[in-house]
Amino acid sequence: MKRADRSGQPSTKGPLFFLYPIPFFAAADGVFGELSTLCTEQQHIILSLKDVSLLDAGSLSSLKKLIAKCEKNRTELILTDIPQQPLSTLAHANIKPIKGVLRFYLTLHEARRVVVEGH
Repeated sequence: MKRADRSGQPSTKGPLFFLYPIPFFAAADGVFGELSTLCTEQQHIILSLKDVSLLDAGSLSSLKKLIAKCEKNRTELILTDIPQQPLSTLAHANIKPIKGVLRFYLTLHEARRVVVEGH
């Protein structure tokens, strides 16, 4: 989704971002794979994991591939609203923030604000 200027026309300034809530853990693997096709230069992808109660090995593998694709294409992936089990899985897998590639925020609202304001 592009930010529009006052005339309603897409702006070439500011971030591009795609917001996607993942409905449940079984969908996470497929969603991560599908989202890798959206990684384009100067784009942010914000994923809300609010309803993901479990991050299994397959989903973690797909997430790692998505992170690598985002890094290659200079797309920033932002994960928000991460429940305890997926957060523990990410920590055990040593998934950490990577400047310009991967960020974590407590809430979707906070992530959107930061992206829109360009921080």
